[in-house]
Order: sequence, then C-alpha cells, then structure tokens
Amino acid sequence: MSPTQPLEDYLQRLIVQLQPAQRRALLRKIVIHLRKKNRQRIAAQTNPDGSAWQPRANSNNNQPMFRRLRQNKYFGIRASHRHAKAFFKGNSGRIAKTHHYGLRDKVSRRSALQIKYPERRLVGITEQDMQEILDIVLDHLSSPLQLQP
Repeated sequence: MSPTQPLEDYLQRLIVQLQPAQRRALLRKIVIHLRKKNRQRIAAQTNPDGSAWQPRANSNNNQPMFRRLRQNKYFGIRASHRHAKAFFKGNSGRIAKTHHYGLRDKVSRRSALQIKYPERRLVGITEQDMQEILDIVLDHLSSPLQLQP
C-alpha cells in the first residue's frame, strides 16, 4: 500500500460527487498534463523509466526520432465525464504502436521488406506523474463551488 493511498481513496469519493461537466474538466486537465509530459519524454528520446531509447540502426540521419509525432495534429486527447485518453491519430497510431511495443513492420509503404523495430516506450505514467496528477486533482477540488452540498 502506498503512503498516499488513504488520500487517494478520499479524493476518489470526492470526485464521484462532482457534476459530469466538472469531472470532464478535471479529466481533461489530467490528460493534457500527461500528453505534455509524454511529449517531453519523446523529445528527450527516453522511456518513462528514464532509460534512453535504442538509436536508429545504420543511419546517418541526426534528426531526432518522432519529432512530428508529438504534435497536436498527431497526438490527440479525448475526455468525457467517465474517462480520458491521449492517443496517436490515424497512421501515426500504427507507427507509434510498432515502436512502442517493438513489433515488425514494413520499412515503407511500397517495400516488401519488414524489420523488427526495437522497443521504444513512447507513452507511460511515472511515479512523479502520479504525484502531479494528485496535485491537479487537489487544485481542482480546492477551487470554489466544485462539490454540491
């Protein structure tokens, strides 16, 4: 049991009392924060655990990997009063999934050559992220008129 577990249980009971619009706003704040943190990790080319990604194989390209993938155009969010998610849109999602899990994929659309890509964890939640989420929830609940009497 984590040291913050009693607080988390209490906050969960408070969150249930929020109106759907207020819950959606809270979940949206959380998912925007998580997207920002994961975008920073992608830019730094590190896994959520802090380890560095395996570099490109046999490449003279010095450009950072996935520099376009972290744009809002490709890295979307969605929030409702029940859940929130950050996701990669369209073909970007397939590319992200391939690298995140280290799957096999074609080198290009027209190529028949398939290779196994190394695992590069693009998204994840760390302990520090959990503490920051807890702070976001506390800030949201401490603002006036959040809970009904």
